[in-house]
Amino acid sequence: MRFGAEFHDARAYFQRRGSSVGTDVVNALEFSQYYAQGDLGEALGSGSTSYLKAGRMTMQLGSERLVARQGFRTSATSFTGLRLTREGDDDRAFVAFWTMPTVRLPTGTTAIRHNRPQWDRENTDLQLFGAFNRLPLGGEIRLETYAYGLLERGESQADRSDRRLFTPGVRLFARADQGMTFEVEAMAQYGRARDGSPESGNRSCRSRPMVSMATLAIALQADGNPS
Repeated sequence: MRFGAEFHDARAYFQRRGSSVGTDVVNALEFSQYYAQGDLGEALGSGSTSYLKAGRMTMQLGSERLVARQGFRTSATSFTGLRLTREGDDDRAFVAFWTMPTVRLPTGTTAIRHNRPQWDRENTDLQLFGAFNRLPLGGEIRLETYAYGLLERGESQADRSDRRLFTPGVRLFARADQGMTFEVEAMAQYGRARDGSPESGNRSCRSRPMVSMATLAIALQADGNPS
């Protein structure tokens, strides 16, 4: 059994009234991770390593467009729940999880401007769950598939919106040290969303399928010439 924790203190000073600074920048005196991890060894297959993690954790899956730690800001995105991970020697990976995303606090603009500490919270009114799989296809080419669900109800966020969303996706990419690399990702999103703000009149709408992305790059050698 392993235990881990991560603590951070993100603050902003000299913020005037009307400042746009929010909890993506300010999150004072907070645990972004505290968890227990049980190693399962080869319980899920010969030549594999598996572990089960429980508690508050950060996650980085695939291209990190949907599930990520968000390293570009000073406060981390955390999830409280369970995560099962299986990894193989050939870069295979499988992840299944059920979590409650943490809601960063405080939400009041005055408390944020004064860096007022308030413990973040989570509850079952906001849930994120799903599965992720990575499969090697040969060489440096990898195929990732995933399916994520989001369940939000009641007053789990300040806007009190209700959402029931299902997002499946697939990503094909190559990450070679030299030569041409590529990445193609497509995802769809289905479900319902209701805006619970007083101005909306509790309008409900269906989420329609979207989004596809593709990138192509050429890696350069140290002398600057394409390989």
